[in-house]
Amino acid sequence: MPRRVRVTSPRRGATHVGDRSRYRDLEEETALGEVYVEAILRAQRRLAISLVACVVLLLVLLPTALVLLPETWTPAGLVVPLPWLLLGVVVYPSALFLTHRFVRAAERIEREFVELMDSP
Repeated sequence: MPRRVRVTSPRRGATHVGDRSRYRDLEEETALGEVYVEAILRAQRRLAISLVACVVLLLVLLPTALVLLPETWTPAGLVVPLPWLLLGVVVYPSALFLTHRFVRAAERIEREFVELMDSP
């Protein structure tokens, strides 16, 4: 009776075609990789445009309101003129709040992108 021989492949580390990494699509700049990059850029662009719109709206509405209502510049009982008060109480805290929200949203977009790339 012939002796049994175990046959093995020299390509032990070979991967299946289905196991292709999504990161490889980014590195090789394939069409699918371009779709991934365009998706994250579109999300980041939309976020940046919304932030700029909020800042412009805030910085345009405040001076416009003060010009249209000059009697509000120094109301009775206030030591500090209203424009300075609004600048300190409205603009700077709003800018800090918007900055905080922008950073959190950008981190969320990046985290979702990494989760998409790592998902099976």
